[in-house]
Amino acid sequence: MIFSRVDAGGVPALQCLPQTLESPERWIVYLHGGGYVTGSPESSRDTIARLALAADAAVLGIDYRLAPDAVFPAAHQDCLAATRQVIEQAGGASRVGLAGDSAGGALCVATLVALRDGGEALPAACVLLSPWVDPSAKGGSMVECAGSDILSQEVLDSWKDAYLQGADPGLPGINLLHATLTGLPPMLVQFGEAEMFRDQIQVLVSRLQAAGVEVSLAGYAGQFHVFQSFAGLLRQGREALQEAGGFLARHLKDLGVK
Repeated sequence: MIFSRVDAGGVPALQCLPQTLESPERWIVYLHGGGYVTGSPESSRDTIARLALAADAAVLGIDYRLAPDAVFPAAHQDCLAATRQVIEQAGGASRVGLAGDSAGGALCVATLVALRDGGEALPAACVLLSPWVDPSAKGGSMVECAGSDILSQEVLDSWKDAYLQGADPGLPGINLLHATLTGLPPMLVQFGEAEMFRDQIQVLVSRLQAAGVEVSLAGYAGQFHVFQSFAGLLRQGREALQEAGGFLARHLKDLGVK
């Protein structure tokens, strides 16, 4: 794999290019997780590299601004600007896929909604890994799975407060369960059945289906939040990323990318 730092619409990014791709025709924009407060493309290097190989595509991990230095809607603005730039660079949205984990998954959906609302072309497909789509969620799997997950309610609340800084957590850009989801591209949504976000992810998928979006849901028994990040240790993590890359490649190819 060849990694390099690049600019994506004025936003720093980490480009991952399989050595077999001299001139990539498929591009994936990857939005890392970390609750809008932590994380970076570098912390997601393994995930990015595995997606690049599985999809036979170049991947750009977007180094969007983080709280508390940059608050809502800074991360949203960066991800939208970077995605627009990649679409232009790739020669069209049909050559671009979008993927992200946790808060990055929410940013993926918010980016798609913003592009749609602006009358712009959308990426061909999207993969969400354990997306954090309802930061105000309480009860249900948030309590039931607290002992089996790597997250905690206290940490999640601190991340939410750091990014929102008083903004309404029910805004559709933050709580994607409140967003209008019609007209979005095909999606693959993966989650761990032992993770705290299980319930909100299932609600998101139900609302995507009701909105007429082509969506596949893949739950992994016994797995925790963004278990794909441990693909070097977990067979299910490797299988999930292989599935994710294959999903993106199939949809890009269906839209004319050779």
